[in-house]
This record gives sequence, structure tokens and C-alpha cells, in this order.
Amino acid sequence: MIKINTSKETTDSQLDISQEIEYTSPNQNFTKLDNNILKDPNISIQEKILYASLVSYCWDSGYCYPGQMRLASELGVSDRSIRNWLKGLENYGLIKKVNRTGTSNIYYLKDPANIYPDAAYDQ
Repeated sequence: MIKINTSKETTDSQLDISQEIEYTSPNQNFTKLDNNILKDPNISIQEKILYASLVSYCWDSGYCYPGQMRLASELGVSDRSIRNWLKGLENYGLIKKVNRTGTSNIYYLKDPANIYPDAAYDQ
């Protein structure tokens, strides 16, 4: 648990602020995102959020198949935006999309170590 105490002193006693913030890292119901992807300025913030959403569906399998309408609904955007961001992730080499007729596509997440070869990955 991280505990942060902040206090701000002022000459006006009515504006005296004392606040305690507590944060506990979750043990479940969270998504692990590669820091290289998170900090890459070449990937838009929208693409990063979409990538994180795809990661949340993959668990440990490395692939997932959420529908574009579902992703759009969860992220509060249009399905057109989802398609554009998926194309950006695909062009960057982070995912591979496999089209399936009559059902949702399959999205394979690529190994970030192949995109960031100078990063320190302990395998």
C-alpha cells in the first residue's frame, strides 16, 4: 500500500488543507500493460487505450476476439474509430487481425520485445 500525506499551510486558517490518499495495487481485475507501449510517443493515446482493452480480453492466451461494436461501446467511441485505431496498431506491428466471416475478428497480440529490441525483457 502506498500512503501519501499532503498538507498545505496558508495564512488563511479556512484554507488549511490536510488530505490523506491511500492506494492499494489490485490483485485481480486489472490489466498489465507493457511500459514501452505506454510510453511510446509514436502510438496515439487512443491506440494505447484500445491496446489495453485488447490485452484485458487476452489474459495469458495472446489472442482475443471482442467485437468492434463491443469495444466501441466500452470505450465510448464509434466503431469507425475502433477500426481506425486497430489499423494503426496493426501497421505498428503490435497486433495481427484475422478476419472471420459472420463473427468477430481474432486479434493476436505480438511480442513487444520484437518491436522494442533494446528494452530490458527478462525471459
